[in-house]
Formats: sequence, C-alpha cells, structure tokens
Amino acid sequence: MVQWLLCKGVAAVTKGLRVEGKRAALGAEHTLSHAAAGAAATVASEAVSTPMDVVKQRLQLSGGGLRECIKRVLRDEGFRGFYASYRTTVVMNAPFTAVHFAAYEAVKGAVVGEEEEGLTVHMTAGAAAGALAGAITTPLDVVKTRLQCQGVCGCDRYSSSSIGNVIQVIVRKEGAAGLIRGWRPRMLFHAPAAAICWSTYEACKAFFHQLNTTKAIFS
Repeated sequence: MVQWLLCKGVAAVTKGLRVEGKRAALGAEHTLSHAAAGAAATVASEAVSTPMDVVKQRLQLSGGGLRECIKRVLRDEGFRGFYASYRTTVVMNAPFTAVHFAAYEAVKGAVVGEEEEGLTVHMTAGAAAGALAGAITTPLDVVKTRLQCQGVCGCDRYSSSSIGNVIQVIVRKEGAAGLIRGWRPRMLFHAPAAAICWSTYEACKAFFHQLNTTKAIFS
C-alpha cells in the first residue's frame, strides 16, 4: 500500500513536467510517465517493506513467534539480514510496478475507446496489468524468495546476495524452469488484487473529486 500510494504521487508529479511550454520527456509520454513513477517509488517503499517481508517469509517457513524470528535474524545474520534481498526486491519490483502502471493506463485507454469509463473498465485494466506484470517478473520473484529464505528449512545458502549468483545456482541445480516456478499462481494472485486495488482507487478518486466540486459550488 505504501508503494502504491507513492507511485500515484510520483506519477502526478511526472505527468506535470513541462519545459518552456513543451512537454518534458516524461510528460510527453503518458505511459512512460507512469512507468517511471512506479520505478522511482519502488526504491523508497521497499526500504520500509523489505524487513517486514523477510520476517513474514521466515515465519511462514519455520513458524515461531515474531520476536523470536527477529532475534534469530539479528543473532545469525545481523541487521543486514533484514535487507538480504533488498537489491533483488527493488530490481524485481521496479519493473513490476513500471509494467503494472504503464499497462493499466494503456489498457484503460484502449478499453475506454469502446465504452464509457467505469467499474468494468477499471477492473479489466487492473486485472490485465497485474497479470502481465506478475508473469514478467516471476524469475526475479523466485530469486528474491530464495535470498530471503536461505538457510531456513533446508533451503540453500548462497555465497553472495548477487542476483547473478543466485540465478546461476538455480539454473545449475533445477534448470531454467526453476526460474519460472509459480508463475501461474503469481498471475492468479496479482490479477484480482490489481483489479480490486485499481477499481477502489478510481472509485474513491471520483467520489472525492465530486465532493470537492460540490463544496466549491456551495462555498
């Protein structure tokens, strides 16, 4: 949610870029503007969410209490253990969010040409964007998960947190197919999640826009 709100905020800024009455590079391309906004917001939001994601993954694998999990990570890996997958997460989520936002705007624009913008359009565009972004970034999600869960419940430990190193190990042991494990569930998760997220956002935006308009009329 933090990432999503940041993305919309950055998108609003980049869409307004102008240079002497001419659109700047980001402002000139509506789709590119949203893609850049998503990528930029990812860097900041993941600095907050990555430690929580690491703890969540460890608890899902090994169980136990929250405090015990945090203490175990600090004891065995130090504070850096909470950010073992930060670079991978950013590298994964930056293209995910960029594709997600750009695809949503593109699909919405195409569908709006055929019917009036409304709930159906927002849900369709959101589902398509979420599914596409999820499928494209599956290999990086696999790498991120392996880094976050290394050494837990028999999972491999890696000599380096380098994305390239983890990819090499996975391909050597499991083949290229190991990098796309779970792509179908990932698509099935992100499609409805994005559809609900975008339709809710658009509905709230329309509501508050109408509310502000009404206040302006009667003020």
